[in-house]
Amino acid sequence: MPQLSPCGTSVISIDISRQHGESSGRLASEALTRLNDRQLAATLTLDLAADSHWLEAEGENLAGHELAILAGEDWYSVSNRRGQFSQGLSRHVQQARESGYSPTTLALPAGHLPEHLDLLIKHGISAVRTVRSGSVRSRWTWGRARRETLARDLQPQSLRWGLWEFGRSLALPEEGTRRVAREIAAAGAEAGLVQISVDLARLASQGAAGWKQFDQVLERLACQRQQQAIETMTFASVVAGLSRTRHASPAHSILRPAA
Repeated sequence: MPQLSPCGTSVISIDISRQHGESSGRLASEALTRLNDRQLAATLTLDLAADSHWLEAEGENLAGHELAILAGEDWYSVSNRRGQFSQGLSRHVQQARESGYSPTTLALPAGHLPEHLDLLIKHGISAVRTVRSGSVRSRWTWGRARRETLARDLQPQSLRWGLWEFGRSLALPEEGTRRVAREIAAAGAEAGLVQISVDLARLASQGAAGWKQFDQVLERLACQRQQQAIETMTFASVVAGLSRTRHASPAHSILRPAA
């Protein structure tokens, strides 16, 4: 991966699922407020058509954030049937554009997308967020060797036609704040990438404890950014940076190129 900046890079993606009822809009607004209070950008993954009223109500509060399509179970599945996937993607992209948005990122709730890349490019998608996790050589591997393994495996993967796949470094609320803090610090120290996926409904279901965990992660990122160790970006801004630097000489790149 070409070097985007001399410091580390963090991406926060927040899944806002409609299956949990009308409260999803309220939860999303709460998360957005906490992000904006710390001036942190995030990629919000949701059904852009179904949540059009919430998007209109938030207005300027969404400035600086990326709006991405969260694939639904009715048209996306691990089996990736082409016809079903094509119809679902086309419908959601068209509805999003009619609402005034041009999404360039697709977030998958499970599995990965080894096929149908041409359909993504056709609809202007340039990034796919999957739940692929980096492999660790051993649960007993600690320290720098472990961090280097994670850094290598979790770089954005270059697919075809300018499409990039982003795996998952950490997941909230599953991960503890100590591990999150360690990985954020490692990304800053080694100019690496950390991608944090947040299941908003699950996090909020834990009540005050879940929101406290969310706040602690945001505070850690804000602190690292203030120290110029971490730059917070969206998937769209990372891809834009990759596009600008892809043909530049990688001789002095700190981050390793994707396999």
